[in-house]
Amino acid sequence: MGPATITPLDGSDEAISAWVAVQRACRLADAPDTALPSAARVRGDLEHPWPGTRIDQWAARLAGRTIGVLTIGMRLTDNTDVTVIRELRVHPDHRRRGIGTLLWRHAIAQSRATGRYRLLVETTRTIDCEVEPGELFVTRMGAKRVTRETGRRLAVDQLDDADLRRRLADAEAASTDYSLLQWVGGTPADHVDGMAMLAARMTTDVPLDDLDWEPEAWDAERVQARDAVMAARGNRSYTTAARHDPTGELAGYTVLDFLAGNDEYGWQQDTLVLPAHRGRRLGLRLKVENLSHVRSHEPNLRFVDTRNADANDHMIAINEALGFRPVKRHSEWELTIEEAS
Repeated sequence: MGPATITPLDGSDEAISAWVAVQRACRLADAPDTALPSAARVRGDLEHPWPGTRIDQWAARLAGRTIGVLTIGMRLTDNTDVTVIRELRVHPDHRRRGIGTLLWRHAIAQSRATGRYRLLVETTRTIDCEVEPGELFVTRMGAKRVTRETGRRLAVDQLDDADLRRRLADAEAASTDYSLLQWVGGTPADHVDGMAMLAARMTTDVPLDDLDWEPEAWDAERVQARDAVMAARGNRSYTTAARHDPTGELAGYTVLDFLAGNDEYGWQQDTLVLPAHRGRRLGLRLKVENLSHVRSHEPNLRFVDTRNADANDHMIAINEALGFRPVKRHSEWELTIEEAS
């Protein structure tokens, strides 16, 4: 049969279908309670990479069949010493045969070829699992854990709407100097600069544990480029921002996204309130109002997933007050490539 080979994803419908088949087999085996992968997501990475990011996709093939997939991301404007393994999966029927190691070493080779010496990769396990194979694998490869996060899920059909209305009323009473702005999709022109400032603060104001990550440079052009990629990929985004009425500046925001082809699983993205505006229950107010905003547009929504650094006590308290419950443990791992064998 011969050894497995690694080839770039060529973008053909056949190659993408084979890639998605591996993703789906892995998802059904490892995380059946999450949204299934789609060809639109794979093609989006291939044709519409995020601004300032290079995305490379590679398939492990054996006897003409795709049995493993690898996606790596490389930042082009900041953190240019880092390669991020965004996805490394091996079909359940072909595990424990060295395919994962082959893909891992390929990621290292690609990183070295571009002068990058840090490799980051994430592992996920269910909340009741003591250890999962991915953690054992990356540890064996020499990586060290640098972040710990907990994923939480909100079951929309279990929401207590009366309780949410009460919490919202209390939050509104504590933040009377603020108005909320809401939009679907791209950022309105009047708020692009403010959103760029807030997006940059997301890389400096949230807990990063032991991860060394330099601040990201955001400006109006990058916000508009990100919005254009979201639209090109067919993703849907819902944003609620808080405006400080006396000054007119944006004080905080929250975003909830849906991937193309999916209407049951929403993903809670950034939530941030600037330090000068904290203590007024804006975080809770933003999240409740944005959830209502989403529900009015997405009647099939069943679950909302989010994740927080274990050190982020304040945001965890807000999420749990809304009804989010722990379901996953996420860790980021770092390998110094110069030390890798």
